[in-house]
Amino acid sequence: MRATDWTIQGSDALPIHGNTHSPEGDPRAVAVIVHGWTGCKDRNIVPVLAQHAASIGCIAHRFSFGHCGIEKDADQITRHDEFSRDALAYQFEDLRRVIEAIDNETIPGKGLPLILIGHSRGGATVLGAAARAHREGWSIEPHATISIAAPSAYTRLSNEMREELNATGFVTRKLARSDTGVVRMGPSWYAHYTDNPDRDLFAEDLAAARGPILLIHGDADDAVPPSHAKRILEQLQTNANADPTFVTIRWGDHNLGAVGFGTDHKRSEKPAIFEAQRAIGSFLREVL
Repeated sequence: MRATDWTIQGSDALPIHGNTHSPEGDPRAVAVIVHGWTGCKDRNIVPVLAQHAASIGCIAHRFSFGHCGIEKDADQITRHDEFSRDALAYQFEDLRRVIEAIDNETIPGKGLPLILIGHSRGGATVLGAAARAHREGWSIEPHATISIAAPSAYTRLSNEMREELNATGFVTRKLARSDTGVVRMGPSWYAHYTDNPDRDLFAEDLAAARGPILLIHGDADDAVPPSHAKRILEQLQTNANADPTFVTIRWGDHNLGAVGFGTDHKRSEKPAIFEAQRAIGSFLREVL
């Protein structure tokens, strides 16, 4: 299985670093894999998903958001200023630019059905893109969307977090993979919420999402409990333009057992990730 590196310019003039996994033989689709909060293209479930997508015939692109705060090929947040000024708008802009790079042939996959695959916060992002790509006229609309372990809202701002943000200018959280032991999230992280206090933008996007959608969630996920997926499913079921399917993964944690750094971490060989791969394969056979 061949893999190549690439870099394009993303939002806020920051680089988006990516890898492409190419299948053997003629591809039947192009997949874009989106990581979650404090993640990157090389950590936990993301490279496993890319390899699996390529193994079943997709050109698979995994990438790190420009504001992830992690240097290329590294596994620790060191660029704290960039991470602290991330925003929902930047997430969508970076994803749109990766899709544009497919359309303008900077990276391969032009003319193939587009599959969006997201994990955790990235799972919410791809669900939003299933609406915004059509509404905003992106260069390619997704043919199908796969959301794994997604929360049932974009980033929330609790009263406690709001008080901390007002007092210090940041919301601070402990994180072992930070060189300082913490990460800080500034006002831009919550702009979609503070600028629209009377609206639920995630619910609005679910109401406008289009196409086949696969929701995958582990029944042992203690980071984002399975109740989140059930709430997403209920909202999608009221949308006539969306065709949702929900798969629960037995004994699946937040990463479905796929943990580690890089593409060859052996700890990913767990029943939960194999069950999720079967669900993805079955879904793509049906929609392609």
